[in-house]
Amino acid sequence: MPDARRHVRLALLLPLWLTCPGALRGDQPPDPAAGRRPGVGDGERTGTREDGTAPPTPSPGVTGARRARLAAEFRHQDALVIDGTELPRSWPGVFVDIVRAARGRVALVVIVDGLRDREGVRNLLDRHGLPLDGLRFLDVPHDTMWVRDFGPFLVERAGAGPGLVDMFYGEGDRRLDDEVPCGLGEAFGLPVQPVPLELDGGNLLTNGEGLCVTTTRVLERNRDAADERHVRRLLQRHCGCEEVVFLEPLAGEETGHVDMFATFTSPSTLVLGAYRPEDDPANAALLDRNARRLQGLSSGSGPLRVERIPMPARPDGVWRTYTNVVFLNGTMLVPVYPDVDAEQQFAALQLFTLLMPGWRLVGIDSEELSLHGGALRCVTLNLSALGRPGGPAAPALLRAPRALPERPVDAQPGPVEWDEEAVLDLDGAGGGVVDEPEVTVEIGVNDIRP
Repeated sequence: MPDARRHVRLALLLPLWLTCPGALRGDQPPDPAAGRRPGVGDGERTGTREDGTAPPTPSPGVTGARRARLAAEFRHQDALVIDGTELPRSWPGVFVDIVRAARGRVALVVIVDGLRDREGVRNLLDRHGLPLDGLRFLDVPHDTMWVRDFGPFLVERAGAGPGLVDMFYGEGDRRLDDEVPCGLGEAFGLPVQPVPLELDGGNLLTNGEGLCVTTTRVLERNRDAADERHVRRLLQRHCGCEEVVFLEPLAGEETGHVDMFATFTSPSTLVLGAYRPEDDPANAALLDRNARRLQGLSSGSGPLRVERIPMPARPDGVWRTYTNVVFLNGTMLVPVYPDVDAEQQFAALQLFTLLMPGWRLVGIDSEELSLHGGALRCVTLNLSALGRPGGPAAPALLRAPRALPERPVDAQPGPVEWDEEAVLDLDGAGGGVVDEPEVTVEIGVNDIRP
């Protein structure tokens, strides 16, 4: 049973920014939660959360100006955090493809657990001709590769520079994962704000201008500790969410995360998944309802426009998605799958290219990740607020080497670019080349073995 005192303690600390709140978590008992992804040593998911926690003390009221702001991921990024333990050992091809695509776009922060992990990553990258420049190792022990979910939210605090927001992580038997926000705060010299709200990083999206999207799963997980009003106030205070939209999560998808079916590509554009009714009638109708709820909302930059993107069929029960993307200063990493409908996959990539003119798309085979309940965004964490004008300078290794390119409204997509070693054939012809001049895509090689 979770320790009810923890919520009360953290609620009392809401106005404070701490160097490291880890000591507050030492007596937190294991608490296997519903909707988890498998981790190192995990078997089948067992049990559901029995939350006997007391409601948190209400946070102080939010004044007109936002106290903190969570930046949009399609804006400038300083660094990308990635696991250097489980991911390179179990799925080295995915790890190498991400590193290759990110080099020269952002600084890479690889969290490891000691010398063995460091040497393993060094050897893997060396075998594939990837130098270590722009890469920084941080010794931050952790349990799993799902850094998006257990990692902190990096926010800009009004007049005070960047800070880390640490939401309550419900996977109580993954204590090392739960300590990562503290470890990153110490490494970057940033204050850490604990927030008494159970929210995985995969279940919050923002357009950077006050509009945030999550699912009703966050209300379910916090129902014994906070009602919808408290959830809204906490997200407003600590993430700058002036408007919070609670969408229906995919029926049957255990994480309940919004990034499994949606992503923002601009302040006024949200890409939302669409199932064919013949493939999944229940979720086709569910996503249509979500689209109607979102369409035309005030975005801070005009009415929100909802663009629909295909969702791969699930004859094998595996959840695949094209919205679990990673933004890297003009490069977008998109999950792709070798055995799905080629026309649907091409349409998904074409949509992103049309919405992100001037950006380079890199498709990375995410089939193995999907078998474990996630994709590319799930195993990465953006750091976007370090070194902004007027704020503290970012450490040298965390300064992005290039600024985010401007996106002219009338810009046209560039020519086709294909990796000559591509192993994925999108058009079904077997040649690995698509003769469509409006699509700019590279496919990463993901047949690497340790």
